Amino acid sequence: MFVYSAVLVGLALFRVLRLEGPWWLALPNILLPFLFLPLPLLALLAFRMRSRLLRLCTGSLVLLFVLLFSGQFLPRAPFATPGGTALRVMTFNHFALNEDTTAIKGAILEQDADIVALQELTPNVAKMVRLELSAQYPHQALRPSLAGTDLNGLGILSRFPLRSGLYSETYRGQRVTVQVQKKRFDFVNIHPVIPFAATVSAEAAFFATFTTRTRDQQLSALADVARALDTVVIAGDFNLSDNETAYRRLSGLMTDAYRHTRAGFGFTFPTGRAVKGVPLLPLTRLDYIWVKGLEPTGAYRDCRSSSDHCIVVADVRLP
Repeated sequence: MFVYSAVLVGLALFRVLRLEGPWWLALPNILLPFLFLPLPLLALLAFRMRSRLLRLCTGSLVLLFVLLFSGQFLPRAPFATPGGTALRVMTFNHFALNEDTTAIKGAILEQDADIVALQELTPNVAKMVRLELSAQYPHQALRPSLAGTDLNGLGILSRFPLRSGLYSETYRGQRVTVQVQKKRFDFVNIHPVIPFAATVSAEAAFFATFTTRTRDQQLSALADVARALDTVVIAGDFNLSDNETAYRRLSGLMTDAYRHTRAGFGFTFPTGRAVKGVPLLPLTRLDYIWVKGLEPTGAYRDCRSSSDHCIVVADVRLP
């Protein structure tokens, strides 16, 4: 019990002080909410043993959980700012190995979004988008992967004209200008690298190669873009949990649409897959829609798709 308490307190300090560390500190910090799961059982044990010390430890850990995560469960005030143009934005990592184009098309259309950001876009899915979604989304900026199953493909679908399409390897994303009648704003679709060598298969090799250095460099470049723009939406699979230091840096520049309008953890990965017949439940947030200069008025997740990521949708107002 005392070792468990010390570990949680240490990880909490690591989080609060925004410290950097090796994989054996970074990974537990990403999954920190789940490390509190034994707490109810320990509370029952402390009560039955009538140990004041155990009760003190348990009570302290309950307080620690409240301090760290209670803000994510507080009710959000209603958003009803008059005026402006209402837009719906969607981000969807459809999973590079998922070639069920019918299901992917249905998932996109069901959300009825004005602008769609796609990650891990494959040539087959890009072809479907061009041929079958051009009526709904006449303006498209597609950059499918070259190898078909790599993770680099990106695409932006829009009901509004797109201008000045650019791709930057520094933050691994697309940037376009969206023209909405007489208004315009920048839209960025990103997919930073996974924080480990994605080609390794052995678990030991995964842990040995876990590093956020390259991803954090890409997110730092993205932050520079956000600072330079007055009105921007940045959407995508960030390969970043909201328990990490890089998330808190971004939150100082932009508004996380889901966190701003919805209560709860909002986990988006993994989903739609099973290991030995046991379905995987989302364990962390990787997919975000950030806004600057626009007002988020609502957001939700849809985890029913055939991907290993949940879809994230945000309603925003363009002033």
